[in-house]
Amino acid sequence: MTTLRLPIRFNGDYTMQVIEAGSEEYYATLIANTLRIEPEELPISTSFGILDPSFGTETPLKTVTNAARFIPEITIEKVSSKLGDDGKVELDINFSIKE
Repeated sequence: MTTLRLPIRFNGDYTMQVIEAGSEEYYATLIANTLRIEPEELPISTSFGILDPSFGTETPLKTVTNAARFIPEITIEKVSSKLGDDGKVELDINFSIKE
């Protein structure tokens, strides 16, 4: 199943661009969205999501691994983080798609 590319972009024929299911971009988008959703935020599935790690003791690796349990089609291989000039933590997540 395809999904909309966010932020929304348009093709030359004014149709919205989509991401093909199963592609690397598709799974990267799923990981990013999962990291942004907290438990009980979605009324349909209140068990989906992860707790905001901002004030906790979880490492970025543990946070991403926790999020990835909702996406069984991938394997998290490496997670690294760095503090950006703007004070935000930037995550670099390497994953592989299971065969």
